[in-house]
Order: sequence, then C-alpha cells, then structure tokens
Amino acid sequence: MSGIVEEEFAAARIQAQRLHAFLQSLLPQGVQWVSTCVYYSYPSATVHHVPKQQQTDIVSNTDQLEQYLARLAGDRRAHADPGHVADALSPNAGDVTGTGRWAEAWPDRLS
Repeated sequence: MSGIVEEEFAAARIQAQRLHAFLQSLLPQGVQWVSTCVYYSYPSATVHHVPKQQQTDIVSNTDQLEQYLARLAGDRRAHADPGHVADALSPNAGDVTGTGRWAEAWPDRLS
C-alpha cells in the first residue's frame, strides 16, 4: 500500500479521535466511539483498494457506503443521538447535511 494511502488512514483515525474528544466535551451523555471511513466519492475515479485498513473502512461507491452504514446500524454499542451530534457540530461546520430520515431536518445549505 502506498505511503499516501496509509497517511489518509492515519489522518482519518486522528480526526476520529479528535472528533470523539470534542463531542465528549459537548454532549452530556458523551460518545462511546467514532467510526472511521474513507469514502472516495469522485464519480469517474477507479479505486483499487482493500475493504479495510486496520480499523478504517474504505469505500469507493454508493453500494459500499450503504453496506458500511448498514453495518453501523446493526452495531450493538450505544449510538449517540444524531440530533445532539448535529447540534454540537453545527456551530463549527460549514454545512451539516442530513440524509435519509434526517434530510428534512438538516437540508443542504450549500447547494
């Protein structure tokens, strides 16, 4: 695996650790964990990758992203309330966009 790709995974894990600490400081109930996923979303790109690098999932199309999200939904660990997380992140984010059942609550403000 190339050094650039390994750096992306390391960066994703560091960002997850920082996000976890940030949310722990803001949310009364805290957050048990933050899952990491590198999503290569450029539509015309062809990505050759392994499905997982250490603890970071790697996806390169919407089918793989949906499978990743479905696995998260089935995780038995306690999940943070998405509303609390979005409220905590909104003041510091350029855009918090909801998907699925959250699409109406948090519409895309940038498009």
